[in-house]
Amino acid sequence: MKSIIFIVTILLCTSSICAAEERTYTGNELLNNCNNVIAGVEGRSHDMFVGGYCLGYVDGIDDALNILPIENFDRGYCRPKNVTAGQLVRVVVKYLKNHPEKLHENQFLLTLSALLNAFPCK
Repeated sequence: MKSIIFIVTILLCTSSICAAEERTYTGNELLNNCNNVIAGVEGRSHDMFVGGYCLGYVDGIDDALNILPIENFDRGYCRPKNVTAGQLVRVVVKYLKNHPEKLHENQFLLTLSALLNAFPCK
C-alpha cells in the first residue's frame, strides 16, 4: 500500500513539474512585475517580491548580452557605462507600453528586443 501511494505521489509530482516547464511567461506578467519596481522607486505602494523578480530578470539579460555574442541580430548591444538596473527596467517598461500588441509574447524575447533597440552599437 505504501508503495502505491509513493508511486502515485511521484507521478503527480512529475506531471505537475512537466506542466510548470511548459508555462511561458509573457510581456503581460513582466509589465506587471516591472511596474512594481517603478512604483517602489517613486515611493508608491508596491510588491517588493514581484518587483525584485523583474529587476533580477532584466539585469540578468543585460549581463548575458554584455558577455555573449548575439547571433541572428544585425547589430550588437552597446549599453553605456553607468546605466543602472532601474534605468534598464524603465527601458523595458517603455517598450512594453509602446507595443501592447506584443504583450502576449515571450518575456525573454520582449526584454531582448527592448534592450537591443534602446542600446544598439553605433
